[in-house]
Amino acid sequence: MLIGVPGLPADATIAATAKLPLDLTDRVIDFMHDDTATLRTCSLICRAFLRRSRYYRFRFVSLNQRTGESFERLLNTSPDVGVYVRDLHVSVSTFERYPTWVDDRLPRMVPKMPHVTLLHLKGNGEYRAAAFSNLTSVRELCLTHCQMYSMNEFVSAVGSFPHVDVIRLRDVQIGMSQTLAPVPPKLKKAPKVFEFSSSRLHGPPLVDWLISNNLHGIESLTLVPLQRAALDSIGKLVQHAGPAIKHLKIGMVTLKSDTAFAEDLRSLIGISSLTNLESLEFSSPALYAEQYGADDLSFEWILAVVDDVSSSLEHLVFYLWSGDEEAVTGEDWVRMSDLLKESRFSSLKKITFHVWGRPASCEIIIETIKTTLTELNSRNILHFDDDPDPEY
Repeated sequence: MLIGVPGLPADATIAATAKLPLDLTDRVIDFMHDDTATLRTCSLICRAFLRRSRYYRFRFVSLNQRTGESFERLLNTSPDVGVYVRDLHVSVSTFERYPTWVDDRLPRMVPKMPHVTLLHLKGNGEYRAAAFSNLTSVRELCLTHCQMYSMNEFVSAVGSFPHVDVIRLRDVQIGMSQTLAPVPPKLKKAPKVFEFSSSRLHGPPLVDWLISNNLHGIESLTLVPLQRAALDSIGKLVQHAGPAIKHLKIGMVTLKSDTAFAEDLRSLIGISSLTNLESLEFSSPALYAEQYGADDLSFEWILAVVDDVSSSLEHLVFYLWSGDEEAVTGEDWVRMSDLLKESRFSSLKKITFHVWGRPASCEIIIETIKTTLTELNSRNILHFDDDPDPEY
């Protein structure tokens, strides 16, 4: 970096060259971390800025058919860039057919990105495992608004990441597989977090694969929404996971005519086996009923689950949409109040209500809960906000 000194002879330029400490140049770049254009300029004009500038420019990379081609060219000409990539977001559109650009290009790019820790697949298109199975550094796998060709492809993808800790599916469709290929996974330890949100898949083969490979020790499990058809397989997974599960979030879609649903849920899922459960969350019955065309807006199934808790629960969470007003002002919440007053729930440190939607209905819901749960409110453990359900 040159320090301008008036009247300095041209041949004395070197004498006026200052070597700034690394931590100081890093602080300069840190200040401009979200200004891509400036970071690019800094990396070009000063070698001291290059490493830190590249860190911010390339730690998050989002690729589609067009940008994937240009990024591959960049990796070919400047392979050192790839070591900075941490979050890799990949998009395949609905209109692309197999083999997509991901199937073609990504396998050539993967060896040059050895430190990717988050892989996010999205874009409404279809994916197959071979394209990214060699990204062995991945610790978090996210799929959003997309498809996996088959369950075989999905378990092959999950099994190819030896260190994956978090798996999140949101609005994902996974094709059927009659049988799963008997390929031993590289993954030897169960992911800590498994989230299924508004996703369509055949549960039994996935659950059997997790159990047969001893990958069922999940600590945090999100299942929204559940339907009757999934109760058997999910119950099997929960029973095998047992004491490992510390956090559970569930939402349900059911019909009023299915009068045995709540009891079947209780017997098949078996929350009582989760002896180390610390946090329990429930999604809005009305919200998912509206989305999926169900008609049961009651909290009967939630009461059944809460009544089955056997652990020293610390945190209870309810997502309440304005459409839940009728159920909240009915008999269900009187029963909920009586249930939560029992001594086995004295371990509760916090009950959170996320209430959102029409303001008038939200006010009624909040006031009803405060009135119904007066004793708990006096302990200052009730907390309210207007955050919508992130899974919806």
